Amino acid sequence: MNTRSTEEFIDITNEELVEEIGRTNEKQLSKIGTMAYVEIFNRTLYLRTILKEDSELVSVIAEEDEEFRKLYEKFKQDIIDLKPVMAFDKENSLDIDELKSLRKKVVKLLRCLSSYNTEISYTNEIAKDLAYREFLKENASDMEKKIDFDKLYKNIQIFLSEDGRNIKQKVKDITSILPVRVSKDKYYSMIDGAFSRTMADASQEIIDTVVSRYRTVFNGSMEAEYGVYFDRYFRKAQESRYFDFKQAKTEDLNNIYNDTFDTIAEINKVSTIIREFGIILNRLIAISILRESIVENLKNPEIKLLVTDWNNYLTNPKTNQSRVISQYKKVFKELDKKFQDTNNRLQKLTMENFNRQNKISEELKEALQKAQYVLNYINDYALEKDEITEVTYYEPAGEQYLKQSIASFLDFIERNTKDISNIQRKARMRRLISLVDGVFASPNDFSEYFANSINLTTREEESVALVNSLLELMNYYRSSAEKSRLN
Repeated sequence: MNTRSTEEFIDITNEELVEEIGRTNEKQLSKIGTMAYVEIFNRTLYLRTILKEDSELVSVIAEEDEEFRKLYEKFKQDIIDLKPVMAFDKENSLDIDELKSLRKKVVKLLRCLSSYNTEISYTNEIAKDLAYREFLKENASDMEKKIDFDKLYKNIQIFLSEDGRNIKQKVKDITSILPVRVSKDKYYSMIDGAFSRTMADASQEIIDTVVSRYRTVFNGSMEAEYGVYFDRYFRKAQESRYFDFKQAKTEDLNNIYNDTFDTIAEINKVSTIIREFGIILNRLIAISILRESIVENLKNPEIKLLVTDWNNYLTNPKTNQSRVISQYKKVFKELDKKFQDTNNRLQKLTMENFNRQNKISEELKEALQKAQYVLNYINDYALEKDEITEVTYYEPAGEQYLKQSIASFLDFIERNTKDISNIQRKARMRRLISLVDGVFASPNDFSEYFANSINLTTREEESVALVNSLLELMNYYRSSAEKSRLN
């Protein structure tokens, strides 16, 4: 017997171990599919709720945009009552190719809305900052005459140490407030270093996805779908991009801030609805792939009761909505527990097999990859990629490919900062560096960046605005932590 075997598996031969991995994986596939099936009821209930709440907006957008209207009508006619799902144990009337096609449309619409949101949000952010500074100048007596920056930095250090679980997000949130006070070369070096550290072993697909994401974060108009859909939001985005802050008076700043704020809220509502379309489609695709593994599970009395409750809800929503939610939670909780148990078992088995350096068949490898493939659909809430590809064991892209991708991205930033106003450039550079993972290689790097941002901010109203924003951020975290503690 292999001396590297753990005590739990000491009496299992290599052949038996592989067979057990196969059986456990089949159980896992069954649980994954059943959980996706059950989740569809809860997600669709939420979708119906937000469609009702924002029915006027949905009607307007459906009238104006053909692609949204087609998608919305498809859901309304064929999906939102879940008739194909309720009959899933008897027949599969779901067309997986059609579902994937609908999902692609969801991704395109979300990309488009996200690109508009990006451009509008930059103008909203700048207008808010400038209006606040004008307010401080007009109320000079309310400004602190002396700011103790040493005390401020000590408070920031204490704040960061208060909850280790949130330290990375706290650093990002602080960086999103701090003005960029480093040279262009230093800024590019920070981005280069962050990408080099965090994607050293990444595949080409991952590198391309991450770089593409940051390109559209920096300039939403570079998204392929920019200007293709939702004309009303395209016009708003263009107005925002070319708003003249130099000529703007306080009233103009307040007006553009309020207008962009309302537009962002509206875009977020539409995006939430479309994203929910995608989340439901992902689960419909998952159960279509795994139908053979889950049909027997649908005979479970508790799942059949969920289907009955859904039928009753369709007849009388007010009376039966809470029953659907309650039954869903009950069923899903039990399924999730079984899933976790099986997942832990499967991890132990595969680790044991790895330690033994025991080969598995191509058939079993495909079965294990199938589970991950389906989970990739279920866990895809971002809906960024047109397709979820079959899982393969990828090779790292290599240092040369990563270097070329970084160089191309930095060149992109250079080109896209030449023809925009200084205030837009600063806002975009600040947001980017606050979102990139691993931009500070050490605590000292962050300390140095923080000190530069504070010390090189010389205008009194800017300093006060900066300090107030930092204090508001710390207060927000502490208030949230207190609420969680009390609950």
